[in-house]
Amino acid sequence: MNSETEKRSVGKPLAHESARLHVTGKAAYIDDFPQIAGQLHVDFVGSAIAAGRIKHIDIESARAVAGVAAILTYKDLPAHQNLFGPVFRDEPFLASDTVAYIGQPIVIVAAEDPEVVRLARHAVVIKYETQTPILTIDDAVAAESYIGPKRLIRRGDVEAAFNSAPHRLSGTFRS
Repeated sequence: MNSETEKRSVGKPLAHESARLHVTGKAAYIDDFPQIAGQLHVDFVGSAIAAGRIKHIDIESARAVAGVAAILTYKDLPAHQNLFGPVFRDEPFLASDTVAYIGQPIVIVAAEDPEVVRLARHAVVIKYETQTPILTIDDAVAAESYIGPKRLIRRGDVEAAFNSAPHRLSGTFRS
């Protein structure tokens, strides 16, 4: 956005570009389209625990399911390709050694149809060493467990904006 657009839109409600289609039932979703010849269906096998160390991943039974095209773990991806993130590419796409939340992707399953994907997902066996999950910011601070290194992202003059703001709130909110 340029500064002129920002001046016209800041503080004003903006409709999402597809909102009208969603609320009228006219939005198209992936399942609304016909399948393409040779199309594969893909899903993840995610962590069954909230925190822990991955001790073993057995994908051989899943590979043996008829109709499976691929079963992938972090070992199948170059290390620099197993990272993603909205600002910094520092989050693992597929967990390798540890998991930090339930559902964290560990294995990718690709197959000819959704039922084959389901069968293959259930054939994957993952063994864990369960650890105590960190569930609050206070727990993370106490354990010195942070998402990544400390980073500072700035835009504009924060001090000047605070100093010229007609209203300011401060405090702590807990829910």
